[in-house]
Amino acid sequence: MEIHKFSTAGRILLHNSVNLLSAIWNKWFVVHLMYIIWI
Repeated sequence: MEIHKFSTAGRILLHNSVNLLSAIWNKWFVVHLMYIIWI
C-alpha cells in the first residue's frame, strides 16, 4: 500500500516536472523564434 502510494506520488511529481520543463522550453523557444523574426 505504502509502496503504491509512493509510486503514484513519484509519477505525479515526475509528470509535473516534465510539464514544467516543457513550459519553460516552449517559452524559451517562442522568445527565440520572435528574436529571429525581429532580427
